[in-house]
Amino acid sequence: MLTSAALFSLGDFICQKTEVALSPRRQTPDTRQNNSSGANSSLTKSWDAGRTLRQGMIGGLLLSPGLHVFLTRVMSRVAFPTLSYASNIGLRVGIH
Repeated sequence: MLTSAALFSLGDFICQKTEVALSPRRQTPDTRQNNSSGANSSLTKSWDAGRTLRQGMIGGLLLSPGLHVFLTRVMSRVAFPTLSYASNIGLRVGIH
């Protein structure tokens, strides 16, 4: 769960930084005046820590335990006896 929460949080952080880096820079009169200081740059104001925390909690507390139960308890019992071993694996991968 901790690994999932950390990876979801890191992924959201990287995504937010990428969104800012790829978006066109919009300058309002306020940002043009304070642009020389660097403290008010769009990169320093772009990260939403609350969003990153929410993503981490979703990954760690909701998705990780649910997927663990699904993959270990449900999918391990799914078998199609009329199909070959390779077909069974292919169907299970498709269901995942």
